[in-house]
Amino acid sequence: MTSNVNDIQSIKNDISTMKGDITNLQATVGGLQADMKTLQKYIEDFKELKSSFEGVYDYLLKINKAGRKVAETLRANEEDDSY
Repeated sequence: MTSNVNDIQSIKNDISTMKGDITNLQATVGGLQADMKTLQKYIEDFKELKSSFEGVYDYLLKINKAGRKVAETLRANEEDDSY
């Protein structure tokens, strides 16, 4: 009989431990879900930033192209003036 009582108490202890483990896992999952939301926000922010940088880069390329045309025109004018 004592063995049965000990077995029952052991099972109760195991169940209590499992409940604690489940609670800990739920807290971990909740933390991971919050981290995922934060990570998704960072990804969206990065996409916006990338898009902005691409726009700036395209604008700088246009300025560079225009600058080259101005330089070519100035060189051509200098050559014309030298005659």
